[in-house]
Amino acid sequence: MGSKNKLKRFSENLTFKNVIQPERDVIVNNNFKFKGNWSKLIFKNKNPIVVELGCGKGEYSVALAKENPEINYIGIDIKEARFWKGAKDAIENKLNNVVFLRTQIELIEKIFNKNEVSEIWITFPDPQIKLKREKHRLVNLNFIKQYREIMVSGGIINLKTDSEFLHGYMLGLISGNDFLELIYSDEDYTGFSLSGDVRLKESFYVFSEIGNEEKKINSNYINSSVKGTYVKFGVNFKLNKDIRTQNIVYSGLSVGYSNFDQNINSYTIYNTHSIYWGESIINSPINLSNLNAIWIEFIFGMKTEILNNLFLGFELQLKNVIKQKNIQNITNFYIPGFNRTYDSSGLGAGFSYTVSYLIPIVKK
Repeated sequence: MGSKNKLKRFSENLTFKNVIQPERDVIVNNNFKFKGNWSKLIFKNKNPIVVELGCGKGEYSVALAKENPEINYIGIDIKEARFWKGAKDAIENKLNNVVFLRTQIELIEKIFNKNEVSEIWITFPDPQIKLKREKHRLVNLNFIKQYREIMVSGGIINLKTDSEFLHGYMLGLISGNDFLELIYSDEDYTGFSLSGDVRLKESFYVFSEIGNEEKKINSNYINSSVKGTYVKFGVNFKLNKDIRTQNIVYSGLSVGYSNFDQNINSYTIYNTHSIYWGESIINSPINLSNLNAIWIEFIFGMKTEILNNLFLGFELQLKNVIKQKNIQNITNFYIPGFNRTYDSSGLGAGFSYTVSYLIPIVKK
């Protein structure tokens, strides 16, 4: 976005009654006057308050406000040029039940009182896959605990994501913390895979995996579906030294290849010649066939023997794309066998449950 457009949006935001932009020091020093008073001073009613974190352009908050006039909505983002559009749309549609707040999400306990928020929406956040970025994930345990402090008893946190990694990460948090409960999960995903190991030495295995996946992606800017097959070949090294058991803890390295089709059903484009960077939704489908990709995986996993030489396992994977085929310079949004892709990085992550059969070439 050009600097002139940003300055114009900043200036317009100052005139919008539904935009609140407190100084950081005011919040940090506990002088934010709306804390505990959102219903009284802003909405002037006692309707439930729902917060969208990282609201971006604010279209989701506005859409919810239109559908639910009996509920109050607050969209929060640190970048005010983003939610300018949502604020403007709300004014044009005369929506009095939605406002936008410019601040950092880590200050949320200084913005709301206990029991002030009924529900939270987190829509398509950056999954922050790298370990050193975990503290920035909007659903890490520290953030979840902060949200809990401001929510009513039984409050709901809604996570909407197209990242398999973030979906799995959230499920892990839920299973590991008694104060969290999964209400509903819809993955828009179907898949099937078969894998097998061959033990060549006591602690050295070769393996292969073949599978098929279909994934639907529906984000704020793209609606698409991907379907294809993949195959992996690699080696695993047994880490535990107990030779009396077939149960193993292992790490390994593999190479994966996928062939797939990608169908883009609709997408959003931005008019760079407009002062306000207007956007248009294009509903003309784009069908991209015979795409492919090659990647490597670093693996850590565990397997336990449930029947003779038949194992049930759990595996974590860190992946990196080596090469992929694009058509018309369009990003491959999802690669079967690899996972979701991101423009900012060729890295990916995943986890899987496996059932495998061991062929013991070396006698126990």
